[in-house]
Amino acid sequence: MEQMRKVLCGFLIASLFAVAAAPRGCGDTPPDPPEKIDIYMTNMACDVFGMQTKLIQLLDSARDTIDAHFYNCGRQDIANAFIEAQERGVRVRFITDYDNYQNSYMQDVCYGPMEAAGIPIITEAFTTKNPNTAAESHNKFAVVDERYVWTGSLNLTDSSMREQANDVVVLDAPSLADAYTNEFEKMWGSSTATPNASQSRFGVFKSPTLRKIHTVGGETVEVCFDAEDPCEDVIIEAIQKARDSIDFAIFTFTRQAIANALIDAANRGVHVRGIFDAEGASFSGSQYGRLESAGGFYLSVKKGNEIACPIEIHNKLIIIDAYTNGDPIVITGSKNWTSASETINDE
Repeated sequence: MEQMRKVLCGFLIASLFAVAAAPRGCGDTPPDPPEKIDIYMTNMACDVFGMQTKLIQLLDSARDTIDAHFYNCGRQDIANAFIEAQERGVRVRFITDYDNYQNSYMQDVCYGPMEAAGIPIITEAFTTKNPNTAAESHNKFAVVDERYVWTGSLNLTDSSMREQANDVVVLDAPSLADAYTNEFEKMWGSSTATPNASQSRFGVFKSPTLRKIHTVGGETVEVCFDAEDPCEDVIIEAIQKARDSIDFAIFTFTRQAIANALIDAANRGVHVRGIFDAEGASFSGSQYGRLESAGGFYLSVKKGNEIACPIEIHNKLIIIDAYTNGDPIVITGSKNWTSASETINDE
């Protein structure tokens, strides 16, 4: 298999091999790949809760530790998996978004039962260092046994399972797990089961993460965390390296600098194709109209509902040079291409 490059940004540059693989039938079980990277895509036709099943299997495999940072939690089955892990002696630590933590339904099905089982949960309001509940604690990752990393665009809600297009990357990579654990503990404020508010940091108050290349199953992987790292620069740098093609699917896209990079790529002959969520394309500041106006032979953008896609495009995904023998790149994670994601959110 060709050498491939990846990024995790609150995101990840992940394995293009799995993304570009030929589609399988609903009943097909693919063989275990030789790589330590698995990618899962929403499959409404076959298994609405397929991603939930994969996450629960990962949580059920935990023997020692689970560190989870999810924007929300509205699935009782997933909450039960965290609770069962806690009850069998796994140390479970959980971070979520303040506004979602206040949601009565999520309290009833997730947060309340988890805390009753002894699982500590904090939000961005926990820190004593400039707590900012206007920002979003928007990550969607879990680290299991300091070895496995789950990350991507999937929220832990019914709508994310039933009504959205999402993607998830699961990596068996201790060095990458260490990077995610380090990010988690910046917010947790300690390396123990007990969070420390005086040491907890969120958003721009977290210490920067030095850019580091990891090797996972022979592939290179880079991680970037907002808001302390310049993750938009990583995306633009990847776009500027494109030689043949750029395909992206995005929920919310308002950053002009990324739009400029895409237009520049098309102007130098790179084929650029983009899918915007229909609702996201109508948001104030959306770059959909600008890219549509700039379109031509090398640049084409569509809304999800224009390509017979009845579900919400919730991905934050870009695939670069998928069809060449060069250095393909995939970027995915929780980060929308917005100012909030770049400057204040945890991604």
